[in-house]
Amino acid sequence: MDIKKCCICGNKVESKFQIAFEDLLGAKENIYCQKIGLCKHCGYIFTQNPFTKEQLDNRYKNVSKFEYDSKDYVLDNDYKERSIRQKHFLMENIDFSSIHSLFEVGAASGYNLSLYKSYGIQIIGVEPSSVNCRNAKSIYDIQLFNGMFDEYYTKQQGNQKFDIVFLSMVLEHIVDPLTFILQCKNLCNNYIFIEVPTLDLRHSEEPMGIFAEEHVSLFTLDSLNSLMVKAGFRLINAENAYGFNQYIPAAYPSIVTLWQKSDIQSMSMRYNIFSSEELLEKYIIESFKVLKVVRDKIDAIPSHIRLAVWGVGHHASMLLANTNLKEKNIVRVYDSDKRKSGLSFAGIEITVFSEFDLQANSIEAILLTTYTAQKAILKYIKNQVVNCPVITLYDL
Repeated sequence: MDIKKCCICGNKVESKFQIAFEDLLGAKENIYCQKIGLCKHCGYIFTQNPFTKEQLDNRYKNVSKFEYDSKDYVLDNDYKERSIRQKHFLMENIDFSSIHSLFEVGAASGYNLSLYKSYGIQIIGVEPSSVNCRNAKSIYDIQLFNGMFDEYYTKQQGNQKFDIVFLSMVLEHIVDPLTFILQCKNLCNNYIFIEVPTLDLRHSEEPMGIFAEEHVSLFTLDSLNSLMVKAGFRLINAENAYGFNQYIPAAYPSIVTLWQKSDIQSMSMRYNIFSSEELLEKYIIESFKVLKVVRDKIDAIPSHIRLAVWGVGHHASMLLANTNLKEKNIVRVYDSDKRKSGLSFAGIEITVFSEFDLQANSIEAILLTTYTAQKAILKYIKNQVVNCPVITLYDL
């Protein structure tokens, strides 16, 4: 697939940038070059050559990164704090005495929906991960539809509508956001809540962190407004969320928004000082500056030492394709996600960390090739008293 027209306004798009990934989980080819397109008319930024629907569906169903209540989840739990913050935003902007139902797409492990149970409203959620669905039932007594949104939408066939449709960190995963929002509109009586990563206030702590195979749509408040106005909604309120101390560059900063169905085709307003193109270019320039620092750190690793790399998500795949990492003497590859075991990265089989490798003197240093999980892995190493030099790429 090579998308050449904007799905929001139909105008031709310009290819602005591409970033290579090597040994990316789920990619059909060894090297995947993500092409970033920009619509100068409405400001929508998106991946022109996304993974196929089958590839993306498989990721969300079987290799989900968002199983927050699972015992194997290693990151700090921003999910619950975010859910509480989002509820506060809704309560400030909606009279809940008029709300009788809430529908969430991408309901994760059900905690967010559980916050609304005491209001006596009907709560329904769709979630592709079967692990999340089991946790939602066992922990929060919430029954979720286990599948993709389009599967639920086809099965439901417009038989039920909800007062609020809830989309938290979902829209950036949608290849055709206009069609998706129009489908959500068919399920919506009144409001749509959307929180989505934004380029408006983006920093580049993790170089190229917003570019990922799952993040196929990138928004500013301007381009999100263009989308929602086109779909027949008007903006009720918006605010920024910064995610302080969360270390999730792909998610934060974000824009938190509430939209209401409107029969009046309002004009799309400008909210940004800088255009989407200017914001994208600024982010890319800053990312390359950070990437140079990372490249220098990797170059400084002696090529003869037996090196283990730990953490092989999309960021590690970006490093493998854009630095001299694969020229190092990599002898072990670790990842805490057991579902990756048996796959390969840099020609080495992925396993979970084993202290036997230290006892057998198989490795001489560990390089952490993840930004988001760096702190969590360092904490684990400290708790396990791992006696081995650990090389980090970021000052967190």
